[in-house]
Amino acid sequence: MNDTSFFKKNNKQLWSNNLTLVKLIGMTPVLAIATTLSNALTLGLTTLLILIGSNVLISLHRKKLTEKTKIPFAILVVATLVTITDLVMQAFAYALSTSIGIFVPLIATNGVIWDRLRVIAYNKTVVQAAYDGLVCGTAFLVVISVVGILRELLGAGTIFKNMHLIFGSVAKNWVIQPFGENFEVLIFNFPCGAFFILASLLALKNIIDSYLDKYAK
Repeated sequence: MNDTSFFKKNNKQLWSNNLTLVKLIGMTPVLAIATTLSNALTLGLTTLLILIGSNVLISLHRKKLTEKTKIPFAILVVATLVTITDLVMQAFAYALSTSIGIFVPLIATNGVIWDRLRVIAYNKTVVQAAYDGLVCGTAFLVVISVVGILRELLGAGTIFKNMHLIFGSVAKNWVIQPFGENFEVLIFNFPCGAFFILASLLALKNIIDSYLDKYAK
């Protein structure tokens, strides 16, 4: 497979083969912590960076790894990147780190990362591994962000709550309450509400795919 076909094929990860929306990999943080857009963006961006970093580091050493050392080395790389990220967030963005709690360390168990290490990082060049991490990480970021903003809107009646934790004091006045101050649907603050939203997004995607297939013929 040449580079052009590789990049063309990998673009499908954003839509038709989206790991979280289609294959339902890496669902735990989407269901558990994506209750607001700020939480979703934080975890999505962090996962994106760790995915790119782990893909690149393992691809750099892929020719030196044996069947016995692949998994231990991957565990070491991912755990190190996650630990560094967690410590940096605690040092420089403690409030943001606290808002998502244990889910930063739990990035080390995210199925999206381990799926891409298995499929790409062990077998492709550094450029290809980095691109795959960028695409798949972006796909995960989009899904978790959409779920986060919908859960925040429906569960708390707000948009852009706590965005100052990411962008600083300038974002304190970004909060919007389109349905008034007392609007909330409590079910969307729980994982079952996230299931409903994720299922609705998957159904919407299937409808769009059917429509595109119908009019492409």
